Amino acid sequence: MFTNLRSYPHTMGRGAKLALPDGWLVAPLRRLVDVRGGMTPSMARREFWDGGVPWVTPKDMKRPLISDSIDHISTTAIRETSLSLVPASAVLMVVRGMILARHVPIARTLRPATINQDMKALVARPGLLPEFLHYVLIGENLRLLALVSESGHGTRKLETALWREVELALPPADEQAAIVKYLAHAHARIDRAIAAKRKLIALLDEQKQAIIGRAVTRGLDPTAPLKESCIPWLGQVP
Repeated sequence: MFTNLRSYPHTMGRGAKLALPDGWLVAPLRRLVDVRGGMTPSMARREFWDGGVPWVTPKDMKRPLISDSIDHISTTAIRETSLSLVPASAVLMVVRGMILARHVPIARTLRPATINQDMKALVARPGLLPEFLHYVLIGENLRLLALVSESGHGTRKLETALWREVELALPPADEQAAIVKYLAHAHARIDRAIAAKRKLIALLDEQKQAIIGRAVTRGLDPTAPLKESCIPWLGQVP
């Protein structure tokens, strides 16, 4: 972990809402990002669906970084519809669907892509690092979830007019970069620990199965004499 992060002896107060380090600003999302929408090209136009451009939908939003999608469209679809290409490092957010009953999926693109109508793409303006925006929105997920409402036919939606007004704390660019570096390092350590635990769990699962198998086929006495069972898969038994 980093050990040389500087402290902040002075903070900028905002009443009971927030206290910020000197040099940090507070601004609503609408002032920090450009918003792109998406749509679904006509399924009847086969030429719209024979390309390699990622078309990201909520079903792709199961990981924090998006490098590809389940479905793809062609450049013809982009030329002949209102779809626009979202740049790499845009932050994607699901704004409609039942998944919003539990959380607001957030991800960042690693390559140019398009999105469907259940998504929004947030393109960071100068002064805001896309990676920092990504982490901030993950951290503010509960605030975003509180803005989710239920539409007439039962699905959930996150109205643009509401989430655009969510205020974010914005440090200077160099500090954004330092925070991003710190969080990437911390996440990598945690991910390694999770992977090690999963490997251990898998090994313990194998051990459990082996113990059960031995107990039900050979009993509990390891010194008991054995005889052939005449069953090929069973082998010897007490």
